[in-house]
Order: sequence, then C-alpha cells, then structure tokens
Amino acid sequence: MHFKISPIVLLIAFIPFLISCGEQPARHQSLLNSSLPKLLPVREFVANTSYNGNYTVSPDGKKLAWIAVHQFGRAIFVKTIGKDNAHPMELFSGYFRWASDSRRLLLLKGNKGDEQSHVWVLDTDQPKDPAVDLTPFANTHADIKDVISNSNSILIVHNHRDVHSFDLYRTDIVSHKSELVAQNPGDVASWITDNNGELFGRTRYSVNHNWLEIKQGNSWRSIYSWQPTDSVEVLSVTTDHQRLWLRSNRGRDRMAILSISAKDGSEKLFKEDPDVDVSEVRISSITDEPMFAQFYPDYPRTDVYDSTLGNGLQSFRNSLMSERKQFLGLEILNCDRLEENFILSVYDHSGKSYYLWNRKSGESKLLGDDATRRFAADLAPIRPVAFKSRDGLMLHGYLTLPQGVTPHKLPMVLLVHGGPFVQDTWANPDWPPDTTRVQFLANRGYAVLQVNFRGSTGYGRKFYEAAIGEFAGKMQLDLLDATGWAIREGVADPGHVAIMGASYGGYATLFALTQSPKAFACGIDIFGPSNLVSLLEKFPPYWQSIMPTWYRFVGDTSSTEVRRNLTEKSPLKSASMVERPLLIIQGANDVRSTVDQSDSMVAALRAAGKTVEYVKISGMGHGIERWTQGLKIYRKTEDFLSECLGGRSSGFDYYELAAWAL
Repeated sequence: MHFKISPIVLLIAFIPFLISCGEQPARHQSLLNSSLPKLLPVREFVANTSYNGNYTVSPDGKKLAWIAVHQFGRAIFVKTIGKDNAHPMELFSGYFRWASDSRRLLLLKGNKGDEQSHVWVLDTDQPKDPAVDLTPFANTHADIKDVISNSNSILIVHNHRDVHSFDLYRTDIVSHKSELVAQNPGDVASWITDNNGELFGRTRYSVNHNWLEIKQGNSWRSIYSWQPTDSVEVLSVTTDHQRLWLRSNRGRDRMAILSISAKDGSEKLFKEDPDVDVSEVRISSITDEPMFAQFYPDYPRTDVYDSTLGNGLQSFRNSLMSERKQFLGLEILNCDRLEENFILSVYDHSGKSYYLWNRKSGESKLLGDDATRRFAADLAPIRPVAFKSRDGLMLHGYLTLPQGVTPHKLPMVLLVHGGPFVQDTWANPDWPPDTTRVQFLANRGYAVLQVNFRGSTGYGRKFYEAAIGEFAGKMQLDLLDATGWAIREGVADPGHVAIMGASYGGYATLFALTQSPKAFACGIDIFGPSNLVSLLEKFPPYWQSIMPTWYRFVGDTSSTEVRRNLTEKSPLKSASMVERPLLIIQGANDVRSTVDQSDSMVAALRAAGKTVEYVKISGMGHGIERWTQGLKIYRKTEDFLSECLGGRSSGFDYYELAAWAL
C-alpha cells in the first residue's frame, strides 16, 4: 500500500528543524570581543521588499517608469509625474527603455538564463495587457538597437537568420510588423544609424584590421580603420551627417572622446583623462555635442561639458551637501527628449538615492532610496586602495572593513571580479545585486578585498594589454600580491583568507586552490570554467566578433601547442592538488561557462578523494536573475565561510520557505 505525503505536510513537519538551524556566532579570534553591527538576514540583501531603482523618465518628460518589489518579485511601475497614480505593470527585472511615444515600454527579457533574449513591447495605457514579444523566434538573441524619434518604429538586431551574426530590422511597435533593413554579410560588428533611424554606416572586423564604412546609395565607403588591438565605439552621428562621435583609444593609451569627419575620417580629440579611461558618454541630441561623461578613478566621477547643465547640477549638489552627512558623488542616469528633466543618482557608503531634477526650474524631488539605506548604520565604508604588484605594476582596488572591530588580522575574502575584461568600481561591482555582495560579506565579519588585476578595463591600454598570455600567470600573481599586501598591512589573518569569484573570478578561485593550494583557507567558485580549451570552443556562436580578443589574450585552440598550454592552465588537470575546502555553484542553463565545466571539475575532485560541495541551480544562467537564486547562493556562502573563516552566519531565513514553494 502506497501513501503520498503532500509537500505542505512535509514542510510543516520540517519547520521546527529549519528554525533550529539558527544564527551561528563568530568564532574567529579577532571577532570574539568585537562590536559587530546587527546581523542582517540574507533576505535583506537579495529580496528586500523596499527595493526600487532603474528610474527612467519618458521622452516627453511626463511619466516615470521604474522597478520595485511587487508580490513575489520585481515589477515595472509607471506613474504620471505630479500625480499619485503609480501602478505595477508586470513582473520584470532587467533592461527596459521608453519608446518614442512615451506610452509604450520596450523590454529586453531572457529565458531562464540561456541568453535567448527577446524584445518585448508593453503598453502603459493598458496595464492589464501582457507584453508582446516582437521577436518571437526560437534560438534567437535579440537586442534593442535604437528608438526612432517621433515614430512608432524601433530598430532591433537579432541573429535568427544566422546564429553567428546580427541583422538589422525596423519594427513597428503598434502593428508589431518587422522589416529587414540590412543583412549582415558575416563580418559586421555594429550598425550605425542616424537620429531618424536611417542606416548611415557600419563597422566591420577581420583578423588583421577593423574599419568603419559609410553608406552611399547601394555602396559603402571606408573612412576610418583601426587595429584589432584598438577599441572603437561609435556613439552617434551628428544631425548634419558631417561628423561621428567616438569613444576610442586608437593611437593612444586611454579611451577618449573623439569626433571624426564623415568625409575623410580625420579625427579631433575632445576629452582624454590623464589617468583612467572615459567609461560612458552622453551626446546631446539637441546640440550634437558631448553633454557629460563618466569616469571611475576611485569614486565615480561625472564630468559635465554643458555649462548650463553643470552650473545647475552644482547648485543641486550644494543643497544636498547641506542635508546629507555623507556625500560622495552624483551620476546622471537619463533625461527626457528636451534634456530638461533628469534622473540623478546620489550616492554614499550606505547606497544610492534617486532624484527627479528639472534643469530649468532647479526643482528636485526624491524618488526613492536603495533598499540598503534602511540599515545604513550597519553598513561598512568601501575604501579605494592602491599597491604595486611584484613586477612594479600599480594595482587599484577596494577594501571594505567590517564595522565594530579592530582592523587587525581579520578573516578576509579576496573577491575576484569576472570578465576578466571588466572593472570593479566603487558604485557598481560586477556581480549583482550591486554593492550588496560586498556589504553582505562585511556584515558577516569579513574584510573584503577587491583588486583590478592586469587585464581589467578602465586603466588604459598598457594596463589592459599586460594581461596578454597571462591567464594563470601574472593575472593570478596579482591576486596573490593583493593578498600579500593585506597581510603585510596587518589587515588579514594569513591563515584565514578565502578566495571567491564568479565567471573569471571562479576560474581564478579554482586555479588558486589547485596551483597555490596552501595560499587560501578555502574557495568559492561561482560558474567558473575549469577547462579553458572547451570554454573557448563552446562560447556562444554570436560571440564571433569578439573571439579575436579571446584568441589574442588567451590563445587560439586551433593550434596544438596552444591547446596543450591551455590544458596546463586548466584547473581540471590539477584537481588532485586541491587541499582546502571548496564550494562550487553552477547555473544549469549557463551558455558561457557551461554546466559541464563544473560537472567535470566536481567529478575529478571526487575521483581524487577530495571533498567538494556542489550546488547546481536550475533555471540559472551566467548570473543571478531571480531573488530565489540569490538567496540560495548567499545562504550557502555564509554557512561555508562561517565554517572556514569563523565569521557569522544568520542561519535559516524564512524566505527560504517561500523560495522552496516558488
């Protein structure tokens, strides 16, 4: 006779057991007599019901859209400025932007982490109507190329015809009909369109050089070229079609703002920073000139080139500085079509506040605060640091020390960013949700060290190219040097340092535990590759245009010698060398570092008699997309590190019941 027990009955039966899995106090010597702040539950970092952000003003300056918590997830909210009519549209957490009509929203949505993103349209005047998929094709990666002013049409790129390359389409957001604008011959990296949505040019790539072409009737004319080692991003075309604005490091060390002639490609420098790259640029659609740019030297910096805008923002800053105890900076997030209403982000160590600010009147309105600001007193300052590597290269990073403790011989987590060709910045660490990852670890009692090792972007070409051929070499030594610096400074306890990271950070963790098995007390690998050969050979096919960069920095697997070398640099080959505890977390749907990367590493470790904890998360790709995934990862992380390093763990979080049910 067989009996079926419902999940609810089982859940009720296990509640007493789950509740008994409570808070684990700190055990590390440096934390025993400390005054650590309140231990914040995991849910505050991954599922805080006060979350709000992504504020965006409509092109006509009359509406706002943003993301906030609704029911069991995050939803897009919409309201009319000046009215109390905010309402949720649909559950969604990701990229969106307004259509030109200021009525519809364009969403970029994926599917269970497999990067098959589609473009959807959502009518804010019909809040009960679901979003409509404008790219309803299987096995397709789509993106929003541009919104055409004063039109119901938008430009979309997708790879439905050829999985390796992206064609350009014009799509009507009312009729949902789409037409091909330009077919990719296979070597177009990007399409260039003017303010009216007309095809103006394209960039192409080859093994030996890249170039920019201008469309002339049915033919193309090349006006500008660069080496594959250069970076060139086309920002916009001027209204008169005479110039193009670029962000580029062609012929220089750092990314700069340039304009080039559409006639002959002659260039003119507009702005270059002496220390760091220009990271983001906004070109005014009214003046055709750069309006502002973003830099990340230590704390983020915004340079404003429009004098009227700059004077107004300075007045806004001055008024805020008299109100706030801390004020570290301001970022411009977006603005309306007339460049009058702006969304501003003001930040300090406790998080960000979002304001709607009117350029003409100078009036501002607080829209919302980061969820973390509710417990600002329990958060730790994130401090920029710099030190030299063993070969004399200056390395920049961030050190976060837990509150209420003497900063001497603390348990520490070396947090390695992914990419690897990205940058850890003060306001936007590479692994979401935002700065909460760092604050989560600091709240548990750990010092947290982030380092922009060679190959990280933001510090110029020379620093970036110092990583060529240095996977498992000097890039890894930079991490060891960062740890050594923290130990010499007296911050870190040499016997209680963990290494942790996602993507490349996961690879660095695995390599450290196999090749420097005594350097770290333990490691956490989050969807990191273990086999560089299969990693390169299984990258998504639509990465074709960026593969030359990977071949240049890591190696081309078509060479037998390179394959042999990459095999030696792969943690999988040396799994038997691991001596310290290891936690591996993998998304089952990851298409970048695929699930076999972790499966094979775990199998090799267990075959060698090593103990490894393996967490495979269904529905997750190469990143945390839902709070239920973040909750699972953070809970595993705090328990694992508590056992290894002796910090605190909040124990069972009742949100885990909801995550299980969902």
